[in-house]
This record gives sequence, structure tokens and C-alpha cells, in this order.
Amino acid sequence: NFAQLQIDLEKLQKAKVTNLSLYQDAKDRCWDEIDRNFKKWFTEKQWAAYLKSGAAKLQKQRAKRKGQK
Repeated sequence: NFAQLQIDLEKLQKAKVTNLSLYQDAKDRCWDEIDRNFKKWFTEKQWAAYLKSGAAKLQKQRAKRKGQK
């Protein structure tokens, strides 16, 4: 949810966090939540189209970043 992402990013900014990976983590958590909700709401055909539109590549990138930690 984008509202929560904004809150999380503002907290990091107010804390003067300079580690960019923490900002990326916040964004990744937001997009993971969006994907979970889309998967619940979409039909199988819609979900496949969503993944084909580029979401699958983004999911793989997020998973790779998680694996590096």
C-alpha cells in the first residue's frame, strides 16, 4: 500500500538514514504486499497478464535482493 510506503520512507528520512538498501527494502515490502493483493483479486488469466507485463521480472529482482542479505 502506497500510503504505508510513504510513511515508512518519511520515517527513514526523518531518522536521516543514508543506507539506500533500507529505502529499497521498504519499497520491496510495499510491492510484495501489492503483488499478494493482486494475486488474490485477479483471475488466473489476469494474473498471468500482470506477470507478463513485467511484474515477474520485478519479483525476481526483489527475490534476488532478499537472497543477498
